[in-house]
Amino acid sequence: MKKFWLPFLSILLGATISSAQSNVGIGTNAPDYKLDVVGRMRIQAGTVNDANTTSGIWFTDYRSNTNLAFIGMADSVNYGFWGSRPGVGWQFFFDARYGNVGIGRKPSSGVSRLSIDHPDGAFVGLYSDGRYSGGFQATDSSLEISGASSSNLCFPQPCSPAPAKDIIIWPVAPCTSFPCFSLFSPGKVGFYTTNPTSRVHIVAGTGVTGVLIGGATSESATGFMLNVDGKIMCEELRVQLSTAWPDYVFDAKYNLTNLDELESKVKREGHLPGILSAASIEAQGGVEVGEMQRKMLEKIEELYLYVFELNKENKALKAEMAKTKKRR
Repeated sequence: MKKFWLPFLSILLGATISSAQSNVGIGTNAPDYKLDVVGRMRIQAGTVNDANTTSGIWFTDYRSNTNLAFIGMADSVNYGFWGSRPGVGWQFFFDARYGNVGIGRKPSSGVSRLSIDHPDGAFVGLYSDGRYSGGFQATDSSLEISGASSSNLCFPQPCSPAPAKDIIIWPVAPCTSFPCFSLFSPGKVGFYTTNPTSRVHIVAGTGVTGVLIGGATSESATGFMLNVDGKIMCEELRVQLSTAWPDYVFDAKYNLTNLDELESKVKREGHLPGILSAASIEAQGGVEVGEMQRKMLEKIEELYLYVFELNKENKALKAEMAKTKKRR
């Protein structure tokens, strides 16, 4: 009876059954495996809209004869892997509609291409030749991009020679907690440079603003390394000038303008010679602090020269008045 039903079932199923090896072939006359299918195969859900009967394949732990893993549809659109680890369940999702991937969670439809979730914080580790080289970690309070000890983490690759418009996060020694990039780390961040020399190092090209701080509609002034659309507060500000400091005013060869001539110029032009007018400052959008400080000191030193001259004249007048009193 067994020999009769075996070929009969093979005719009904369109399959080739090898009784010697107990292999079943569908679409092939020489099956090499327990089930050998040539062509497409379809697995359908047992019940529509029932998450417990979605299509897929179970894998059983031979040691305990328990279902350990499931590969198949998590729902009507997400394909994935399910594991028997308590409290975790579905480990991987692939959204067949948008191509989005989720690890530990279903991906956001049409929004996030890759979504990762874990109760201890989502982490992505990057390795090179089996060695940890850095990664990305997201917790409830922070988003961290870190490199391993004495390694580079840079975008885009390759780092050396670095292409234009690269961003490098470059810890150069171990942190207090590994891996990390924090206040206590000697790591440096370089923008448009492969050799950052400070905590944050930005190299701006000719005619390009280095940093702009402001609102969404703030505009930068070309040629300035730092643009701030708002107030700045600091404990100390140091301006280093490349031009000469105005001690040249006290040089004996300095040509000091006569007071009468100076008065005429001020009345005619409405501002001190060498100092920008209000209209000029408004037209150029402000003043350069360092240059303005230099000009102001120049005028202060000139003022002292006028005071010295007036003092001499005052002493001469007092002496002349004293002589006149003696004659009387």
